[in-house]
Amino acid sequence: MPALPEIPAAPEGLEPLDSWVDLFLEWFDQLRQGMEGACAQPDHPEESLPELSDAVGWRSVLVGESVERSELWGARRPTMGLIRTISPRSAAVLLQKHGLWLLEFFGSPAEHECAEWLFGLLCRVDWLLDAPTQSAMRDMLRACCDMRAGLAPAQDESASGVSHLNIVIVIVGYYFGQCEFEDY
Repeated sequence: MPALPEIPAAPEGLEPLDSWVDLFLEWFDQLRQGMEGACAQPDHPEESLPELSDAVGWRSVLVGESVERSELWGARRPTMGLIRTISPRSAAVLLQKHGLWLLEFFGSPAEHECAEWLFGLLCRVDWLLDAPTQSAMRDMLRACCDMRAGLAPAQDESASGVSHLNIVIVIVGYYFGQCEFEDY
């Protein structure tokens, strides 16, 4: 098995507080349970989305990437109605195909929208993960930790996007159990 590089710890002052992590994980679990109940209700209208295999269409939906094609999708916010139409299996496939790509937008003007999409997809993924989804989530966790480690310790959270990184790190690492180390 190849040796993986060590995951860097958070710079001082950029790691989330333990009390916040505990409260956030409890809230996230309640949100997922509520979403499962809402998705079980058949009265929500289906939204038109690209096929899972349509990478260009999904990138357009996720961030509005301009594409040359006869049928253009526009960037969409991940509303509850839209997220409800994505099955847990489809959310896992989207994270596998587009999770790291969405993280590439962190630090750009599209960061907030990409963080919303990651959060929405993570809300829909089944808690029991298959191997490809585990691998994709570990790659996302490693990328978030690497990005956070590159931030200056005194940077303002709102300017640096560290809050988005910490949310993804806590969900993937703690909630989905993909953490490889004690403190992050």
